[in-house]
Amino acid sequence: MATPAPSLQQGMSEASIDQANIAMRNMPWYQNFMKGIGQDPGHPHLSKSQSQQVLKQAQANGFVVDEGDMEVDDGGNFNPKGHKLRNTLIVAGIAAATIATMGAAGAFAGAAAASGGGAAAGGGAAAAGAGAGAAGVGAGVAGGAAAPALAGTLSAGSMLGGGAATAAGVGGSLSTAAKIGSMLSGGNGASGYLDTAGRVASGLNDLSQGRAAGRLAENNAAYGTDRNLIDLYRAQTDATNSQNVFDIGKVNAGIGVGNLDVAQKKFSLDAPGQRASNSVRGDILANAQDASVSGISPNTPVPTISGGLRPSMFSANTRALGGEMSSQALASQKAGDTFAALPTIPDYVKPPTAPALTDVSQADGLDSWLNTASTIGGLAGMIPYKKKAVG
Repeated sequence: MATPAPSLQQGMSEASIDQANIAMRNMPWYQNFMKGIGQDPGHPHLSKSQSQQVLKQAQANGFVVDEGDMEVDDGGNFNPKGHKLRNTLIVAGIAAATIATMGAAGAFAGAAAASGGGAAAGGGAAAAGAGAGAAGVGAGVAGGAAAPALAGTLSAGSMLGGGAATAAGVGGSLSTAAKIGSMLSGGNGASGYLDTAGRVASGLNDLSQGRAAGRLAENNAAYGTDRNLIDLYRAQTDATNSQNVFDIGKVNAGIGVGNLDVAQKKFSLDAPGQRASNSVRGDILANAQDASVSGISPNTPVPTISGGLRPSMFSANTRALGGEMSSQALASQKAGDTFAALPTIPDYVKPPTAPALTDVSQADGLDSWLNTASTIGGLAGMIPYKKKAVG
């Protein structure tokens, strides 16, 4: 019996809208349309016109859409008009757990199984995208026939597409994907949905923990590298500062030598005058006499003066000293004045540029989704299932 086409009408529950979106995303026409416009089927970013094209494609493939209330948002999902962007990470793995929890295993099983089979057949072409990974999971859960392909599609699409940053994180993702594929292949039709949801949740939890451990290892390694960079930067900065201090010390020492040279030349100019002054003082002390006037008579009006400070009082030594001073002054004037060379001002040594530190690796949307998925699947796996008696 053919599965009735999904109907998107006003007043639909959020869960029913999600189920319709899961069914649409797993259909070949949706995958092919997204690839045709250069979009990742698992994470599209559509313009208004592209969103409208998706809506028309859905209607052409049997979807009944109330365009007065429903639209396709730029994430490629059906959404009530005016609502915020719907989650673009709708993946069949968590959908299986959600559907099992709500008891709606048959609502879109036929459509998901059909599209999942198509995705498994074309997995080689679509394995690089998260959308192909989602289709592989949908096949494993709803149809049970494509589980052997799950490890390949999920690891290449969802795990690597999630951005596992370190080698350890990638290895853990691939291993966990294989484990989930093995779990899903053991499903037992409708009676195994709840148990399968619990086992998928366990695998998703392992994947989440592996990614967290990978981020921690990456951040620890980055921390050690950054510490080495900072230590090197400090050592280079200290060496630069020491060089600048040393250069300034040399300049100050040169200025001191110049000042000493000027002081010596000033002394050489002042010393002869001081010596002459001392000589004159010596002659004055040695030859000074009281002044007296004699030979005055009524008939001779011209007086005779003796004593006092007279040129005749300078001794031969003083006169010789004066001659030497005059000779030295003339020789110095002819030679000109020279001074000690001033020091060259050194160039300032710039400190090194501070290193750029590594960004801390943080959890992203995929990690939040894995935590939510494992929680919902775990709760579904805890629901007791009783097989309905036949006859």
